[in-house]
Amino acid sequence: MDNRLLAKKTILKGFVVKKQVKTATILTCKKVKHPKYKKFFNKLSKYMIHDEKDICKVKDFVVVKSSRPYSLKKKWILYKIV
Repeated sequence: MDNRLLAKKTILKGFVVKKQVKTATILTCKKVKHPKYKKFFNKLSKYMIHDEKDICKVKDFVVVKSSRPYSLKKKWILYKIV
């Protein structure tokens, strides 16, 4: 496989906060340093993921990877539940 295609596959980890049929919303958190005040704060991001088999539940810690777009906001697919 081409190395350029492998580089695009990014992986995220987060908690499931909302569950629908074949879709889940996860919340990821990362620490960011403020450019002026040099203080660290948490930046939260929400992602909609595709769950083909409906196996994840709310409060599960999941690992997702990028994939083809399934809808306008759904560009991630469930990789595994930790």
